[in-house]
Amino acid sequence: MADWKLSPDDRDATFAIDESGLVCQARLEKAWAGGRASVGVQKGKYYYEISVADEGLCRVGWATSAANLDLGKDKQVRNYYTTEFSILSENS
Repeated sequence: MADWKLSPDDRDATFAIDESGLVCQARLEKAWAGGRASVGVQKGKYYYEISVADEGLCRVGWATSAANLDLGKDKQVRNYYTTEFSILSENS
């Protein structure tokens, strides 16, 4: 299995990723910024763990490669978690 990390090539310009690929932060206070992982899930059972270490809003979830980087704004999202509230889609 390939090493998982955040992709520096598949993200919004205002979505900062550290050198490890494991820490990220949106750089704008009044807009969402998003990114995707360097490896996609095709089948099987997977999970992720996150730590929210800063103030502000956060969304993390599963989506197809065609999904909008503004997570939760289209039907390509399977489910996601936000610090506002939790959303589980019909496909989850």
